[in-house]
Amino acid sequence: MIDRAGTWPPEADHDGARDAARWRASVLAAIAAAPPWTPSPMAGAHAVACDRWSAIERDELKASPDELKAWRALAAEAGEPGALADHALMLGHKGEPETATWARRALAAGRPGAWNALAMAYDRGAGVPADRGLAIAAWRGAAEAGDAHGIHALADALGRGDQADQVEARAWFEHAAGQGDANAVAALGDCWADGLGGEADAEMALRCWLAAAKGGSAYASFKVGTCAEHGMATPRDLAVAAGYYQQAADRDYPPAMLRLGRLWRDGEAGEPDAEAATYWLAKAAERGLAGP
Repeated sequence: MIDRAGTWPPEADHDGARDAARWRASVLAAIAAAPPWTPSPMAGAHAVACDRWSAIERDELKASPDELKAWRALAAEAGEPGALADHALMLGHKGEPETATWARRALAAGRPGAWNALAMAYDRGAGVPADRGLAIAAWRGAAEAGDAHGIHALADALGRGDQADQVEARAWFEHAAGQGDANAVAALGDCWADGLGGEADAEMALRCWLAAAKGGSAYASFKVGTCAEHGMATPRDLAVAAGYYQQAADRDYPPAMLRLGRLWRDGEAGEPDAEAATYWLAKAAERGLAGP
């Protein structure tokens, strides 16, 4: 928490319509007014961690998940900007109460992506009162700074709102899709499929999912498979469906594992294959998906 500088994070000014930009400015002002945080000395393990974290960010060093976690924490304690932002995000994903504090440190270090961590804190009520409006305001800060995660998270959150929010959500997905974000292209396909924030068009949805699948999105591969299986905007073809389910399953998407296992078990896409069916149904069950 910030001492001698007011409430951290600053409370919103409830004057009828919440001004997201003004609130973010108050957050940055509180950071500037706060006594500076003193990182751990750049010596010993902390210095090694910073060197290794920098090498990881440059893709010059690979690390196991446990090594990554340890080096990130030590480098964050030493004030390494990239590690600060990633550490705050990790805490945000886990819903830890200190998320906002680490987000503040990362923002002070010039990492606008840390707005994502602050948004998670408000979205989950982690160390701060849960507040959807402030979560969206924080995600908007990351999105407006060009952060890909922030753009997607903001659009997802807006997509759960009213019609005006959904129109804006679609615009953000279009923006991210234009930058080549395969997950955003897939989400834009959902917008076309469901009429979220605009008109519905099954053919446009399929085009988006095909493009996103080509870009590496497991979810999009699954959706293309679903279209082929049910004849949505394309002729029904279970062999094609199985191929896309296989692609999504290979990309570790559990619903595709389940559907692929059933296709092989029932022989819907060709000759039954008990071995393949057993393998994929077991993989799906390991991930919590099972059924007849």
